[in-house]
Amino acid sequence: MREPFQSPAPLIYVQGHLQGGPRRFAAIAVAYVAIAGFAMAVARRLTSSRLTWADIADGALKTVAISQGFILILVGSNMIYRALFRDFQSRMIESHRLSPMSNTSVVTGYLFGGPLQALLLFGLNVLLGYALGLIAQAPAKSWFGGNALLLTGAVMIWSLTIFWGVGVGKPVSPVGPLIGLGFSAQLLFVFVPGMALLFGVYGSSLAVWVMLGQGSPGPAAIALVAATNLVFALFWLNAACARYRRPDLPAINALRGTVLLLMWLAASTVGIRAYQQVAQTRAFANVLPDVPEALIHWLVSLGASMLLAFIPLRNAVILRNIARQGTRLRDWSDRFPPLAMLVILVPVLICGVSALLGVDVWRPMIDEYTWSLPETTFNQAALRAWSATFLACLFACVTMTALSILERRRRSPALWMTILILMLIWMFPPAFDAGRAALQRTSGTWLAGASPFGTIKIAWSSSDRTALIPGLIAQGAVAALLLLLSGLGNRAAASPVAAAPHA
Repeated sequence: MREPFQSPAPLIYVQGHLQGGPRRFAAIAVAYVAIAGFAMAVARRLTSSRLTWADIADGALKTVAISQGFILILVGSNMIYRALFRDFQSRMIESHRLSPMSNTSVVTGYLFGGPLQALLLFGLNVLLGYALGLIAQAPAKSWFGGNALLLTGAVMIWSLTIFWGVGVGKPVSPVGPLIGLGFSAQLLFVFVPGMALLFGVYGSSLAVWVMLGQGSPGPAAIALVAATNLVFALFWLNAACARYRRPDLPAINALRGTVLLLMWLAASTVGIRAYQQVAQTRAFANVLPDVPEALIHWLVSLGASMLLAFIPLRNAVILRNIARQGTRLRDWSDRFPPLAMLVILVPVLICGVSALLGVDVWRPMIDEYTWSLPETTFNQAALRAWSATFLACLFACVTMTALSILERRRRSPALWMTILILMLIWMFPPAFDAGRAALQRTSGTWLAGASPFGTIKIAWSSSDRTALIPGLIAQGAVAALLLLLSGLGNRAAASPVAAAPHA
């Protein structure tokens, strides 16, 4: 066990020295301010008859606001990647593991030492933007609030970059995925608001909008998004410390995976409500497309929650097998919660947290259902929908756990094979039923509910729920069969005959 915390100052100093030191930083600052002043002087000279200094300052302020996101997110993340890649090539990161430096000091050293130049340019832009705002008579509160929000989002993205870079493998550049997220930010926010909040897309976009003065959701909403970014950043930093300490073990163990699932559930339900509020504001009316029904967001949220649960379940199986082989784990968090408890805990959390935080989202769906069927009360409809959702999640967790146990029994475990089998089990029945119904122009059968996704869709969106019970029985049968196979394999592996060496 390493020391809980040490000062990251030595590693930050080394990273700053590798980037050129104070002299280079000072030269960059002087050159940056000189270029900005020269550009404004040229703009004033060329447009002196049409634009005032206030107009030029307003245009420059918008340019600086957009560049802040580019500097912090793209440039800062790339600088952290370069620092990790440099230490990976020189095997310096392995030397750090053998040194007395604590995990936290190394990770925070990369966090604040890697993007030093980006932080310098960010600070210069904050001061430059404040000066431009005085000339353009722009509110300073929006400028500083937007920059603070953007910084929290950048720290979260930097933490995720460090998490992916401190393993045993070669670090992967985050620039490509970040550019992809930037281009798909609007689409992501429309259909998966929780993912937009989880990966900082919503917070970063909101920060730029606030800096541009295009609208603000209010101090409370900005503080909530900033706090969310910091919570996610702390989670990824903690996971990075665990991965740095023991890169041979899964960092997202059962405990961290459960926390990640909780954060996703909270982000998803809050993201749905945030989208519905933001999309209705005048500032975003011409930017975002029409608001889709909350049902789409709700179904995507529940389905993604089940898929996300595969991470802690599979890693819990891996860590249990490693512990049984006599290999020492990190600490108690690699053993808690136990696998059997986790299988039951996951559907309880998915249904419980979604029901509590998303009550404003799912209540109208139940009201609409009871309106179409007057003989059904609200409590009956809600109980039916949540019971079907819970059973679908439970059977899905049992299926994923059993397949993970069977996968780890192979001499060369293949994650892609497990995912392929899951997709066949879950996607083929509803897809086959939908294709058959379209060709024969008939209604669907029980196959539509023979998948967790199909069950959730029927439970929340269809008045014809005759396929629920047969579909759940089919899911339970598949889960029980796979669990039986995994249990038989465990007993066979533990028997003296199976354990005897080959002649």
